[in-house]
Amino acid sequence: MTSATSSKSKSIGSPLAAGWSQRELAHLSGIDPRLVRRLAIMLEDWAAQPQASIPEGSRSKAAAKASYRLLSNERLEAADIGQSHREATWGRMAGHAVVLAVADTTSFNHTTHAGTEGVGPIGQGNGSAQGFLLHSVLAFSEQGEALGVLHAHTWARERDGPSRRQRQAQKNRKALDQRESHRWVSAYEAIVAQRQAASGRQPRLVLVADRESDLYELFVSNLQHDEQCAVLVRALHARRLHAACTKRERWCGTISKRSRSWRVLRSWCQRRARARSARPRWCCAARR
Repeated sequence: MTSATSSKSKSIGSPLAAGWSQRELAHLSGIDPRLVRRLAIMLEDWAAQPQASIPEGSRSKAAAKASYRLLSNERLEAADIGQSHREATWGRMAGHAVVLAVADTTSFNHTTHAGTEGVGPIGQGNGSAQGFLLHSVLAFSEQGEALGVLHAHTWARERDGPSRRQRQAQKNRKALDQRESHRWVSAYEAIVAQRQAASGRQPRLVLVADRESDLYELFVSNLQHDEQCAVLVRALHARRLHAACTKRERWCGTISKRSRSWRVLRSWCQRRARARSARPRWCCAARR
């Protein structure tokens, strides 16, 4: 096993503060300390060269072999590592009055790795691209400082599942918990549960999400948990929440009387305008 101070190790610079990996793993309990030390070394190497492969990003050949062994070690669970990191994240968040919880979905393309198991179609094409999806919620300060990952969920679609057109036709016939869009509600409720379980003074949370999250069910959940986490969403659907805003105007906002932070915003574009030109229009309504 290669030590972090080995003279044969490559000199790898990192913009992160010294000892950051130990702080992120400080809440791991009941795990062999040697595994935790090896994990800390691996994380520091990978953070220094995030685009590199495991052999390229490791400080030595021995470190690369140790990383592969660690990844296949059943005594170390990804859920435990994530929980330790979340606890460290909440510790950093305690020093802020407001924290933005930014949610989004991304895909990992493994098409060129034909032997990879556990992957499925990604993207909106003909299904030839293969990989898996990740829905995550990242915590940021109001100044844009990254504080940590609050939630992460991965999944793969069925290889022989329905096409995109079939999924669009079926989505409104399925219960929310059977649709991919449920990830937005489950992620919101997950960070609400974390805030409820956190001790000490905690910041005001605001979930920030793109138009995919414009879901009725998300707003219903927010009505119950607004004090724990507000919602800021780029709206997708035309909704009429107030008589002053007609549906023809395709209203784009809502300001809750119960929440000073919850807003749903949408820019309205004139349909008759020339291609690639738009005139944004904003309106708002009180949520009933």
